[in-house]
Amino acid sequence: MRNKAFTRQCCACRCHKEKKELIRLVAKNGEVVIDVDSNIQGRGVYICKDANCIKIAKKKNIINKSLKTVNNMDIYDKVITLIENE
Repeated sequence: MRNKAFTRQCCACRCHKEKKELIRLVAKNGEVVIDVDSNIQGRGVYICKDANCIKIAKKKNIINKSLKTVNNMDIYDKVITLIENE
């Protein structure tokens, strides 16, 4: 088992993974942005680089709820696009 001190938890599936296996999303000025370099300050959540996790998160609106932002549903499409381009 991995040391949980060096892992982050996916907001959708709740699995613990290393940071490089996840995408960080941050609330900045009321908007949700993808933090590719993990250097944006602020409240953030992690999600797996997996389309199923993103579908779960979109269905339950997990990212917006976790980041306490208004309804910004296009972020899910942006994350899927990012995954497809990797």
